[in-house]
Amino acid sequence: MLTISLKNGENITAGGSIENLEEFVAQINNQAINAITIGNVPINKAAISYISSSHLDGESSNITIYLMNGTKVESYDEAFNATEYSAKINNQQNLFTLLGDVIINKFDYMMALERAT
Repeated sequence: MLTISLKNGENITAGGSIENLEEFVAQINNQAINAITIGNVPINKAAISYISSSHLDGESSNITIYLMNGTKVESYDEAFNATEYSAKINNQQNLFTLLGDVIINKFDYMMALERAT
C-alpha cells in the first residue's frame, strides 16, 4: 500500500506499490507531464507533498523526515548520509527526490534526522 500525502493535508491510500523507486522519481520529475498515476490514483503531481509505502516485514524506520508543515515522515535508509541528502535537496533539476524509501517534494522538506540504533 502507498500513502500519498497532499499539500492540503489530506492523505490518500493507493493500491499497489512502486517497483523501482529511482525510476519512478525520474518519471515524476519529467517536466513534460503534469499528472501521474500512482497505484490506482491518477493525480496532479503539484498536489503531492510526499509518497511513502508500508515498510517490509522486519524492516523498521531509522530516519525521521520533518516537513515544513510540522509533519514527521518515517523512512528507512540502509546507508544514511547527511551530505548526500543535502545534495539531493539542492539538485535544481528535480522537484521530487528519494530520501530513503520516501519520495519527497523538496519544497516541503525541512530536515532529516537519523535515529540512534
